[in-house]
Amino acid sequence: MANKIISFYKFIKLKNLPKIKEQIFEKSLKTKLKGTILLAEEGINGMISGTFESIKTFEEFLGTFQEFNDLEYKTSYYDKTPFRRMLVKVKKEIITMRRCVSPQKETGQYLQPKDLKKWFDDRKDMTILDTRNTYEVAAGTFEGALDPKIESFEGFARFIDKNAEKLKSNKPIVTFCTGGIRCEKATAYMLQKGIKNVYQVEGGILKYLEETKGEEKNHWRGECVVFDKRKAVDKNLEPTEKLLCYICLLEFSKDDYKYENLGPGGRFCESCYKKLKKKSVHYTRRIVPTG
Repeated sequence: MANKIISFYKFIKLKNLPKIKEQIFEKSLKTKLKGTILLAEEGINGMISGTFESIKTFEEFLGTFQEFNDLEYKTSYYDKTPFRRMLVKVKKEIITMRRCVSPQKETGQYLQPKDLKKWFDDRKDMTILDTRNTYEVAAGTFEGALDPKIESFEGFARFIDKNAEKLKSNKPIVTFCTGGIRCEKATAYMLQKGIKNVYQVEGGILKYLEETKGEEKNHWRGECVVFDKRKAVDKNLEPTEKLLCYICLLEFSKDDYKYENLGPGGRFCESCYKKLKKKSVHYTRRIVPTG
């Protein structure tokens, strides 16, 4: 039976985080879920998996919290267990940017996936801006997208600091990320910097692929990195058939199989394997929901 995977987030002021953490972790263990849920004063961000029944039970449980009774869930499926364990953590931010922004107060306009496709089809004059990391962009992105060439989401703020004046125009700027959470902060920061006419794709790439599934031309090129053992999904949301390194998530050759480089989530590429062997440490890639 396939595992059901749900991802969710919400920016909302939270109090008494240790108690919320304890309640959520206890319920996740009882329902035998695996994945990661991050809590911070600014909200919640999670990606978990389990049986259909256990996921339904957990969604109903989260709905008993006033703060979480309107959570929106993005759903996918996988015939293997996509996570190794269950983690519930309290962090300073549910998506790390290290800037003072409040998406619950101000964020970019939401653009529905079907509307973005129409803009592409109509060749609308727009800037399509990827907010993800370089290894994610390398796997796939929208046609004509601007790549900020960042190694972490903190780098996006620096990219905006450097390019704010260039991005100020009447032309719409459409930001996108995996599931939407990064764009909430990205567009909030862009608005702070005086960049107007800013949009974010509602539900992110995964929602776009879901709503354009089966269409011959959907303007997506390549695959979308996801933060579980699937590593990436194609435009039909099927797990990648490519060999992707468990650490750097870059594609590698079958020739690398000559190395005894099997990790907890898959094989390492030759480069990562040699680095780890040199350090003589055991490496477990942190799988966290970035969205």
